[in-house]
Amino acid sequence: MGFHNNKTLLSLDELVNEFVIFLVYIQQSVSISMHEKISVFNHADLISGEIFAVVQKLSAAKVNKFNTDDVNIYLDKHISEIIDNISQVMSFYRKKTHIRNETLFYLNEIIDTLTERKDTVSLGKDKVRKLFSYKELLKDPKAEEETKKLELSNKQIRESFNKEFDNIKLKSFRNMIRGVNHSNEEYFYRTNNFVIQNYLNSKIGVITPALKEKVNQGVFFIPNNNNEIGIVIAENSLRIEYGVKIQHIDETVNIFIQGYINHNNSQVDFYIDESYLSKQIEAVLNGYNIKTLIDRYNEVYLDYFKKAKEEDAEEMNKKHIDDFLSGKII
Repeated sequence: MGFHNNKTLLSLDELVNEFVIFLVYIQQSVSISMHEKISVFNHADLISGEIFAVVQKLSAAKVNKFNTDDVNIYLDKHISEIIDNISQVMSFYRKKTHIRNETLFYLNEIIDTLTERKDTVSLGKDKVRKLFSYKELLKDPKAEEETKKLELSNKQIRESFNKEFDNIKLKSFRNMIRGVNHSNEEYFYRTNNFVIQNYLNSKIGVITPALKEKVNQGVFFIPNNNNEIGIVIAENSLRIEYGVKIQHIDETVNIFIQGYINHNNSQVDFYIDESYLSKQIEAVLNGYNIKTLIDRYNEVYLDYFKKAKEEDAEEMNKKHIDDFLSGKII
């Protein structure tokens, strides 16, 4: 059973929206004394607790054909009492401050102001949540179900579109592999996509090639000479290693990729050795889907290089001071 059409609840909804605006006017007023402000906000605190108590009781109730009338009587009685309570508080203090009911406000702005701790009086965010907790009862179960179905349908459409788009990109990649020096190239493409989707936004370290074999947990880039970068990922039963080398020779560019993916001791090795015209480099990087990898590598390495320079400068400063203090320099 839903309460979304209950007139008493709808009346409460309308009044609570007015009430929070009223509270902000009281909070920001210069004509109302601090004692009165505290009194109003104490009332608001009690009202939020009363609303929450009713909502909890009704949410826990197992409504059936035997108690439907009883539940509605309970709701109308207690919510009506809360409405009267709010109305009395607002009626009393309306005489003491001017409130513009015709002015439009954003609810988020009202709540942010109401809960701002810097003000002399405020309403805690938990109290605001309790004040609006009745909205749970106003949800239409059928509309909620329809919304879930629509979200599921949209998700399936997006997944279908993404899958179709991924197939198009994979086909484009296949068309770029024209030579004979390649093996399991699709495993590289799928592995690289997996890395981009699951690891490139995580914390990535930088290590030397000599430390690569010692990595047993984490994600690391491996800088090499000659325009080559590597990546190693170790996580539980998964290990991925591969390197990408881009070499310009006259008017051609060579792409050399080699690596593997290992999961639970099942391993597939892959490599690609292809050459293209230099003017095709952007199309090649996009087709191989390695531009994102390179961009992330540059970002991580620049940050690493900056920190390394700062550490070197600090060590040089310490050495200079050590030499000065020991009398080596004057």
